[in-house]
Amino acid sequence: MTQHIQTLVSGIVDQLLDAVCVVDEQGRFLFLSAACEDILGYNQQELLGRPMLELVHPDDRQRTLDAAGEIMNGQPKRHFENRYIRKDGRVIDIMWSARWLEHERVRVAVARDITVIKRAERVKAAVYKITETAYGVQDLQSIYHSIHKVIAGLLEQCEFSLALLDTANHQLKLVYAGDEQGPQDASLLKLDPAVYQVVASGEPLGRHRQQQTGGSIPADCDWIALPLRAQGQVLGALIVSCHNHLLGRDEQQLLQFVCTQVAATIARKQAEEKLVYLASHDILTNLPNRMLFMDRFDMALKQASRAQSRLGLLFFDLDKFKQVNDAFGHDVGDMLLVETSRRLEQAVRSSDTVGRMGGDEFTLLLSFIKDQSDVELVVEKILEAMQTPFILGELQLHMSASIGMAIYPDHGDCKETLLRVADSRMYQAKKART
Repeated sequence: MTQHIQTLVSGIVDQLLDAVCVVDEQGRFLFLSAACEDILGYNQQELLGRPMLELVHPDDRQRTLDAAGEIMNGQPKRHFENRYIRKDGRVIDIMWSARWLEHERVRVAVARDITVIKRAERVKAAVYKITETAYGVQDLQSIYHSIHKVIAGLLEQCEFSLALLDTANHQLKLVYAGDEQGPQDASLLKLDPAVYQVVASGEPLGRHRQQQTGGSIPADCDWIALPLRAQGQVLGALIVSCHNHLLGRDEQQLLQFVCTQVAATIARKQAEEKLVYLASHDILTNLPNRMLFMDRFDMALKQASRAQSRLGLLFFDLDKFKQVNDAFGHDVGDMLLVETSRRLEQAVRSSDTVGRMGGDEFTLLLSFIKDQSDVELVVEKILEAMQTPFILGELQLHMSASIGMAIYPDHGDCKETLLRVADSRMYQAKKART
């Protein structure tokens, strides 16, 4: 081939959008076309003599070596895909076609950047996975963990956290945090001020390295915080930070797309959990309603039977509650019920259950008691708490209550019998007070 033809071919090769490269038996670059700089970020002089494998993503190196061995054994490769790390730290996807030239003892390969295509595939898989998680997992924490794994698959060596806005008290809370090792204890982290700004404005923020932070965004990293928006409302923020590479425009667009799916998933699960909660709790006092209390009663009886332990049941009824409603109105009556429920909860252990049956009737389930004296002690605590006047707005009311007691298995070995005994004793106590 004449010098003119060689120069012409070299010029044509450098005009190709795909990269052409030649490596020796040891895998060192001998030649690279101009497109290599666009794809890998290095100019030709920076790569000549450098081992090709140094640029390959660590997780793909063994697979790449295996493919190179097959090529050198006379098996050309078409459409072999692996990941490279650009000079700027970004991970890119490359599709190779390569063959071995035995006479020259070199590998010749043509490389095409397919990062956009692979990213679209990963985003599609991520959306599918998030949707699958929404319908297949019951609790939000499991959903957060699953979303974390999806993000980790899209962006390597990144930290991920979620902050949600509690609509009841308008407080922003970090509900999940994780890094490449897995979930972290979110309660140990403080929310960075940037997250509050994102939720308040509904606009993303970040994309620069910061040297100092005492919050949920680690120091010396590239980060972005995106609003979680669903049905016109900002639910919170998704925060992603990376130490080893910059979050470019492509990564931000990808995260924004995933963020939309995440927000819709969380909104749906929150709505489902709210419906479940409302179906099982009293709206006024937030105590378990009759249905949930009876479910817990059944479970407690089974546990007590297996453990051969005792179980206490209390029926509680406010005295002269109707007169309060008639005299001061239902708003005052509702305030009285709410305060009564608070005092009942304070009189028992966290493992016990206080429920509202309706009106001014409450039930208490006391698990794993030793004997009747344990139940009597709780009754005394309740009656003592009732002696404190109820301050309801400008009113001060003095109230009393009637309580009935039943103990498993002393007073019965089934739910119906115990309920009947406790109810009967409560009305006996009320009759004795009149």
